[in-house]
Amino acid sequence: MPSECDAVGASAETSGAHTTDTMEHTRVVSGEFALAMAGTETESREGDVVVQNGTPHGGVNRSYQPCATSAVQVPADPATRPLPSTAGSPS
Repeated sequence: MPSECDAVGASAETSGAHTTDTMEHTRVVSGEFALAMAGTETESREGDVVVQNGTPHGGVNRSYQPCATSAVQVPADPATRPLPSTAGSPS
């Protein structure tokens, strides 16, 4: 059963932000939403598929149209998560 995306006007960075020990495949069934992941935000629209591996992420619907997604989560070893970016850190 598809799930509805979060309400209009919220922050994609904080709206429902979560991390799981899974590889997650999410398909946008209808509508669109902004996905915040790894410090970037991307618009995802009907037909798009997002795959992420334990990355902190959240999404928000900024339109006034309903948004539905369908997700499959596959268990993943936390050791396979991408390491946090060290760009700009002192050596």
